[in-house]
Amino acid sequence: MNKKIKSIFGVTLCAIFLATVLLFTACGAPKVYWNFSAPEAEVDFHTEKQAAYLASSEYDTLEFVRGAEESLPEAVTFEWAATPEKEGLEVTGYTLEISRDSKFTEDTTLIYETTKTSYDVYNLYVATDYYWRVTAKTKEGDATSPNQFFHTTDAGFRNIYVEGVTNMRDLGGWKTESGDRVKQGMIYRCGRLNIGNADGYEPDEYTENITAEGKKTMLEQLGIKSQIDLRRTDNNEVGYLPLAGDLGPLGEGVDYVQMPMQWEIGSESKSNNLVSANKDMVKKFFAYMADESHYPMIFHCNIGTDRTGALAYLVNGLLGVTEESLHRDYMLSNLGDITGARNISKITTTYGKMLDEYNGATLSEKIQNYLITEVGVTQAQIDTIKGLLIE
Repeated sequence: MNKKIKSIFGVTLCAIFLATVLLFTACGAPKVYWNFSAPEAEVDFHTEKQAAYLASSEYDTLEFVRGAEESLPEAVTFEWAATPEKEGLEVTGYTLEISRDSKFTEDTTLIYETTKTSYDVYNLYVATDYYWRVTAKTKEGDATSPNQFFHTTDAGFRNIYVEGVTNMRDLGGWKTESGDRVKQGMIYRCGRLNIGNADGYEPDEYTENITAEGKKTMLEQLGIKSQIDLRRTDNNEVGYLPLAGDLGPLGEGVDYVQMPMQWEIGSESKSNNLVSANKDMVKKFFAYMADESHYPMIFHCNIGTDRTGALAYLVNGLLGVTEESLHRDYMLSNLGDITGARNISKITTTYGKMLDEYNGATLSEKIQNYLITEVGVTQAQIDTIKGLLIE
């Protein structure tokens, strides 16, 4: 028998063996009748107040919320029923898989274990097609349902539920002037993860406000690799950080970086400009963003509104998000527990006005020119950031 025939014969035997294994596996799995009742084909996880704000023509959130309580996203509820064909055979548990890919590849799939026939899930992407399936576990084997499908709301924004953390949302999901979207799941803004010297209170020891469940969400669902802390270090606003070994609240495996950003910078209009008053820090921030290994990342100050908002304005503005959306995003902080409402004049009378004076046909071009000529960010860094964060 020549080598070619041997090869074909070997491949044929292998194919027959694999087919037999698959057939045996299929025959060995228990037959289950499935019924699915939720979610519907179109999913909106915004609350009524959030949806009303997004539908309004004005940026002002004060008609809806005033920065006094947390306005979390609604959960997406998955519901199903699984009935084994064999009488007396019981289902002992379920695996719920939710994926942005119909093939359920590992890096796009969320996996949850439960003994119930429903499950609440937070923090799904906006404007995204999702596939989901359920595997029923029995003493005679597992049975997996057919794929189900739904699409999430196209209306940005993507606010995030992390237990113990206020005012958290994805910079991704917003549309750009060119019609693209800022990539989701890469860079998040939020409030502090631990308590420091702020609002007249200073803890006697290291104290976290993020809970154990919140850390699990950050690490396992969001996959955070870097935490940039914008709080001041000279007055213990960071609250006894870093921990031993230069660790932050999220522990090993997450790069904790302090980039103090001044906010008590005087009363004159020019010095109240958070962007121009922190040029060295802004340069470090964009240099850090230009390293792909740092993603996904979070950045925050105390309540995630003013200093965090200034950087979010620069980043998404650079990526091509419209000025209207940037204003709306800033005002979304009023959906968080930020101990008082914010007004859009915080932007329009300071760095928004300043950036408008730079050359460029669009806000993106004006911000790019400012970053290069005034801050020292390089064109290569900007190109890298755009490549990483624009879909």
